[in-house]
Amino acid sequence: MLKKAVSLVLVVVLLSVSTFSSVFAESTKSAFKDDPVITFFSPEFSNAYIEQDFLDLRDTSMKVVNGKIVADSNNNRQLADKLNKIFKDAPNVSSDIKKHLDSSSLKLIGIAKATVYVEEKYEKKNNKLVCISSKLLSADEINRIGKNKFIPIEDEKANVQSLDASGIQPYDTESRGTLSLYFTLYKDSNSSHSIEYVLTGNANWSGFNFLYSAENNPAVGEDFIGYAWGGGFSYYLENISGIWSNGANATFYKADSVPNAGHVWSFNEYLSINGYKYYVKQINTGIRLYKNTLTGGGNDTSAVFKYIHTYQDVSGSISISANVAGVGAGFSLSNVAKQWSIVTQIGGLNY
Repeated sequence: MLKKAVSLVLVVVLLSVSTFSSVFAESTKSAFKDDPVITFFSPEFSNAYIEQDFLDLRDTSMKVVNGKIVADSNNNRQLADKLNKIFKDAPNVSSDIKKHLDSSSLKLIGIAKATVYVEEKYEKKNNKLVCISSKLLSADEINRIGKNKFIPIEDEKANVQSLDASGIQPYDTESRGTLSLYFTLYKDSNSSHSIEYVLTGNANWSGFNFLYSAENNPAVGEDFIGYAWGGGFSYYLENISGIWSNGANATFYKADSVPNAGHVWSFNEYLSINGYKYYVKQINTGIRLYKNTLTGGGNDTSAVFKYIHTYQDVSGSISISANVAGVGAGFSLSNVAKQWSIVTQIGGLNY
């Protein structure tokens, strides 16, 4: 769990798109039985306000030339500007795309992005800072607060000097930041399998200020990130990696895995070294789904990319609910009351 300040407000930027458009380029039409539908939802906060965007790249030719991504966007300036902004804001996403485009058999179908807003509040209890709530905000709540209040504060080291003598931040201080999730979808047209998909997910934190001592905040938890799918796809992992805000490599642990159904990792978000507070700045994941023989009889299925955020000591366990028949919410964390999750579900995968 990320250690945050009293009356902490943070912004979470997450991927989302409601639908793909109705026309596929010829090279990607066979990737799906029908046009895929991509949705985002939170089981815990059904009224969460979600800002959506989607970069439809099915008709865009993309390749790597001299280490740079070159895209023929058919004079679509808006699309080109959006691509450039993603590559500027998230160099790890750009690196992932370069790596995958180096394989000529992969077609980049699209990149989805969405924004949801999260508010967390803390209270001091028995001289300890305790997280008492964490929620996804509705449109009305965001309007009351004002979007201009959700500007990330990048220089956390300077703000550490504002600690009071007790090492606990004053109650009227707010700290804001962002979590950006990027979801990228590929189809392998030259796979040796009957069908093969590549799913990548990236998470980037920035702007948080941890202005109090770890020992003063018992709300230490883990977050979870992973995939689940229907249709009985076999899979293999491409990568899972992350970087702390001080540049060190983060460590991830397998929380659960079920053959032909899903894989989930856990990780600690927070670290204290010599009085300075660090957080996992970025997370990069990748997975391939494939089938040697199509068994769906013309039906399709869904895949889920999910992020679970906790704000208490985690003593529960991950359970993957996906199976051949369907994916549902993918996976869940039991026996942990203080949590919320974001689910990305991709429908229309031929199996």
